Amino acid sequence: MKRLNDENSRKLVKYILDNKEGISTKPSDIEEIDFVSTKNNDSAVEYGIKVFYRNIPCAETRSQVWEKITLQNIKEDCKKQNLVPTIAFAVRDEETEGIYIFIFTVEQMECLSREEDTKDIFRETEKGLEIKYGVGRQTRADMLERIKRYVDYTEVRNGRKNFFD
Repeated sequence: MKRLNDENSRKLVKYILDNKEGISTKPSDIEEIDFVSTKNNDSAVEYGIKVFYRNIPCAETRSQVWEKITLQNIKEDCKKQNLVPTIAFAVRDEETEGIYIFIFTVEQMECLSREEDTKDIFRETEKGLEIKYGVGRQTRADMLERIKRYVDYTEVRNGRKNFFD
């Protein structure tokens, strides 16, 4: 299988957004697309992606985005694209009312699950490691803040303008 490298990551995000009914993929609706890497013992682990989706007009639409970007959808999309199985989750930013979509490899999630301040975000299930989805607004905002503290944001190497070429 292909590794989740820069080119494949961009293709995967575009594919995911293109194939989610009702979610616009216009560049003007995407505030930020960055590569992210989790760090464990000072060594960088596989790169993932963070997408910040800004132009979401109402709570109903935000909820639709939250529902559509699910672990199962991402796994299926990865299989279709012949990419390393990847975990994705969305967290709403209360200040901007945007959606952060984090897309990580399983290895990255395992790293975060061992970190003291983020390990309670995860739970072990029969199917493996899963993210606990918060019910309240504060839970999601808190989850976003804690994850942001443990990821190292880097810029897309070819620049955001070329992402949708």
